[in-house]
Amino acid sequence: MKMKIERLTISNFRGIKGKFEIEPSKDNIVLVGPNGSGKSSVIEAIDFLLTGTIQDLSGEGTRSITEKRHGPHVDAEPNEAWVECGFSLDGNTVTVRRDLDNRDSPSIETENEDCSDRFESVASAADRGLHLLSRDEILDFITAKSGTRSERLRTLLNIENVKDRRLALENAYDKLDTQASELEREAESHRSSLRETLDLDSDERIVDGINRFRDELEGDSLNRITDESFLSGIDSPSRRVVASPLLRSDGRQRVLEIQEWLEEGVEEFLEADSEFRQKWNDIDADSERIRALEQQQLIRLGRDAIEPENERCPLCLDPWEPDELEDHLTDRLEKAKQLEEALDDLESKNDAAQQHLTDVRVTAESLVEILRGVERFDQEPVEKFITTISNWENQYDEDLLSPPPKEDLTDKERRDLLTPSELKTLLENIVSHIQSGPELDELEETWQTLNAAESRYNEMIEVSYSASKRRQVAQDMKTAHQTFIDARDEILNQIYTEIENQFEQYYTSIHGDESDFSIGLNPTETGLDVEVDFYQKGQYPPHALHSEGHQDSMGICLYLALCDWLQEQEDLPIIMLDDVVMSIDADHRRPLAKLMGSELTEEYQMIIATHDDLWHRHLRSSGVVYSSNAVQFSGWNIEDGPLTLERPEMEWETIEAELEKGNTSIAAHQTRRMGEWFLREACDRLDAKVPFKSDSQWTLGDFKNGAVSRYKELLSKAKEAENSWGRDIDHLQDLEDEARDVSTRMDEYGAALNPNVHWNETESEFARCTAEELRPAVEAYRDFYEMLWCEDCNSCLRVLEEGDRPVSMRCNCSNTDINLKKDK
Repeated sequence: MKMKIERLTISNFRGIKGKFEIEPSKDNIVLVGPNGSGKSSVIEAIDFLLTGTIQDLSGEGTRSITEKRHGPHVDAEPNEAWVECGFSLDGNTVTVRRDLDNRDSPSIETENEDCSDRFESVASAADRGLHLLSRDEILDFITAKSGTRSERLRTLLNIENVKDRRLALENAYDKLDTQASELEREAESHRSSLRETLDLDSDERIVDGINRFRDELEGDSLNRITDESFLSGIDSPSRRVVASPLLRSDGRQRVLEIQEWLEEGVEEFLEADSEFRQKWNDIDADSERIRALEQQQLIRLGRDAIEPENERCPLCLDPWEPDELEDHLTDRLEKAKQLEEALDDLESKNDAAQQHLTDVRVTAESLVEILRGVERFDQEPVEKFITTISNWENQYDEDLLSPPPKEDLTDKERRDLLTPSELKTLLENIVSHIQSGPELDELEETWQTLNAAESRYNEMIEVSYSASKRRQVAQDMKTAHQTFIDARDEILNQIYTEIENQFEQYYTSIHGDESDFSIGLNPTETGLDVEVDFYQKGQYPPHALHSEGHQDSMGICLYLALCDWLQEQEDLPIIMLDDVVMSIDADHRRPLAKLMGSELTEEYQMIIATHDDLWHRHLRSSGVVYSSNAVQFSGWNIEDGPLTLERPEMEWETIEAELEKGNTSIAAHQTRRMGEWFLREACDRLDAKVPFKSDSQWTLGDFKNGAVSRYKELLSKAKEAENSWGRDIDHLQDLEDEARDVSTRMDEYGAALNPNVHWNETESEFARCTAEELRPAVEAYRDFYEMLWCEDCNSCLRVLEEGDRPVSMRCNCSNTDINLKKDK
């Protein structure tokens, strides 16, 4: 059993002044009236009760709008604004009240704790917007961007954390990949430094360089590099201890390498950076190729879909000569391929420039470590230099098509940034310090060099190992990311397929001329694409070819299909539709009302707001709402709030009240309107024959004759069917006699309506009926209405068919069910 609203009390909320009460008694309710009459205030009040927020006061353009300030009626204080609702659940009553000045803590009164938990479950679903559909939400479903649509649907489906997890995995991979690339560059830098220390040719093995130095120190050759020290088995050529690390070979080499960078290396880097910039500018200027690359897959699909006999583009439907179109698309694909090759070249130039920075950063970091052992020199200039280089280096990790690093600087400013004067001064002081120190003899120099080489080698091995491990973790993260996407797509596709099937069933029941209609909900990496069939001419975005009315139909059907799927997952007892049929034409509103009456009234309690009286009538005749649950708003003013009609217009009770007052013209007018409406509905529900009129200007007589004739015909078929089963037909004979009597009275007395409705020049022909003279006409139409309308479910009788054969005439609740099927 679902939780449903029995009564609703609203106090000083939005457009409502004082107290406003409605008692739906667990049934559907329709709020009908002109725009600005207060209907939406009722919708907003229920929204507020369930969620603590007001949907219309959130979103874009509402930054300065708050519930506490703008939620109360303009003449009321926040503590006077509240909403209270009595819910029914499994025979229990749950009273929920939410005050505007304490909106985060609703009071819940119930003797059953489980009922309180159920309300929390309903409120949780409402927090995601499942309970309310307005035209803005329709646009979210149908015409929004892929990403926006995906966000909305995933919020409704309660799977919005899927995107967060995908992004977390993607960001983790990007971070690990960047770290692995940085370590790989550092390992390469250490490798280059080692080879330079050992003075190796490009193709010479490292072990050969080590052995050359060991030979000078009269040490045995190593067959391969192991954990054994490069200096193992060799005695130091001197007992002298070099106190300053800067006087050792390693320190002197680091200083020399950075000085060489400042004098020559910076120019080599700037040249590599310039080549990268030039290539980037060439690509950036070729916007046509960039578009071709971005649309490569679409272009390829378009080329494959060319049909020579159609002589038009399969994507945009513009006229094209097939051969010319194929050549055009092939040329665009070639441009995309050329750009891919150019991007590969750009990436190579990016890596080359970045490696220059990595090399000098690694050298500078080693120098900082050395300087920490020398108190007389401050390493701060080197650390600042490292920060500058590192920031510049990291900018090369951004997207290839992003502007190059330091794009806003001139060549001179870039050069000055890379050659800071403080660093130059420090290096000059260090060189003076080295030159003033003791000189090492040749063997001591060899010993120091081999010792430095071992240090380089260990650094290279350590960083290479870290790079390998980080690369493996990055690859594992990439695999996890792809596995997650595959699993996500599999599950989402299953969900979307179920929703698609329900959507298609709903949509085709409204649009009978599109019986083969289909929809595709296609999840992408960052969004959700929607494509729909257009009269079997292919699938297109909904707003590409379909009218605004069709788009609204799609939005409603998609929302209802989502609700159906979610019914299996959680509590979703109440849905509100706020003026959602504005763009749906009259021919499709009646089928939509039928759909809601036959498929949805048992599953949900629906609160429907509309300014369209005909749509309100369709909802009633289809059994969606009872006449007692139609709240008719007539207007609004700031002092009183919404104004409602005690008796809705076009009700038999209202007509009777006008007769009692002697207002025969008003009574006749409303009787005619009531007749035109209910007889039109009856013709539709009973499949009655109405004469074709090219201007669609049917009269009351057209509908009356069609409905009466069809009803009599169906009663005759019912008698034949019951006779074939050997059943009693007295009750059918009584109905047939009553129909004949009513038809006669409508013909005889109905003529009194027109003179009391239309203006006639001759006074004797205008409004000359008394109330008692008009009453027989009113009663005749009312009696026929009561024959066709079920008083229990308030729906008009309808014909059910098997194939093209009628099998029964029944109301929505089946309390009236007249068999039309003969015994075989």
